[in-house]
Amino acid sequence: MAIRENNFVLGDPTDGVFNVTDANNIKAETDNYIDTSSQTKSESDLFQMAKTGAVVASKGDFYKESAGSAADVYLLEADDDLADVWRLKNGMRFRFKVVNANTGASTVNINSLGAKGLKILGGDLSAGDLSVGNFVEVVYNESLDYFELQTQRLLPKQITIANGTDTSHDIDFTAGNFDFDDQSGQATLSAITKQIDAPWAEGTNAGGLDTGTVAADTFYYLFAIYNPATQTSDALFSASKTSPTLPSGYTKKKYIAALYTDGSANIQSGSYTFSESSYRFRYSTRILDLNKTSGLSTSSRSAETISCPPHTVASASLYLQAPNISSVVSIVVTEEGEADVAPTSFPTINAFYNGAAYFWNNTVEIAAKVNSASQIYLRSTYGTVTFFKWITLGWEERL
Repeated sequence: MAIRENNFVLGDPTDGVFNVTDANNIKAETDNYIDTSSQTKSESDLFQMAKTGAVVASKGDFYKESAGSAADVYLLEADDDLADVWRLKNGMRFRFKVVNANTGASTVNINSLGAKGLKILGGDLSAGDLSVGNFVEVVYNESLDYFELQTQRLLPKQITIANGTDTSHDIDFTAGNFDFDDQSGQATLSAITKQIDAPWAEGTNAGGLDTGTVAADTFYYLFAIYNPATQTSDALFSASKTSPTLPSGYTKKKYIAALYTDGSANIQSGSYTFSESSYRFRYSTRILDLNKTSGLSTSSRSAETISCPPHTVASASLYLQAPNISSVVSIVVTEEGEADVAPTSFPTINAFYNGAAYFWNNTVEIAAKVNSASQIYLRSTYGTVTFFKWITLGWEERL
């Protein structure tokens, strides 16, 4: 407001002079302020300034892309008749509706104050982080001299899976939301059914395999995926947990769980139980992974392959029938990273044992983590037994 550097009233009230120009400036600026709220000025309404303040507070940080704004180079100006800011200060927030989707690293220029980098979690934006039609908020970081894109957090609603109606080929995904594994944002997924025996196609009751054809005796990894450009979510199967082949435009993903196919390339059916940070899978039909009568390693442990995805915790039932001998048969189960333990003649906490002096048959259920090749380790006091069976019940995996 243009007011000269003098008092409104000079001298004492009886002979002072009130400057007309200053008085008119006050009225003009007051009128301009009220006009920004689209109110009709009224001499009888003494709360119009307060009402205007409420409007400014609610939308004063809302900006729009101005002429010349383009993908990756965002020029913003105040929306409606609200005045633009004249300088940037730490913590200033600006909201705008995206007209041009970004294709990569981007800048923001507020009211021609200079282009500043736009970051997300301290890094450059990826293609599609700003999607057409989305309302976004950016906050100025004065010390680093860039804007930080604020991400909305959805309330947790975990995506779970189950065998579909066609249990040999389909998986049902429940509706939920998911954090992208690069921590750049979130998306929601509607309930969807995907088919592992068909190439991926968008939508429910459609193919879900990322590449090739479904293979026998293979672990497949299930993902929720997202296309930022079209704001579309879907789901995918891949034989790779770390590098699935994502469909064109789908650049975001989240790992959900794993499954295993049988010798005919059909999905091994079972039940999934999810918790906040893990899930458990239990086979409908238990798998006999080991059935040995001889060849048990005695001098050092041997690696044995189990029907569980790498780095998961296998759940299994072990059955041992020992020959009629006077000594105890002990079998020690160890995991990768544990020492190779020699079995003793007496059972220990991790020893599976049998013998004529104790029991003729013995059964125990254990949990053991498999290595990157889906293996556990066994070592026995005797190389030959009547039989030793490892029956896999399922697995548990932390997410």
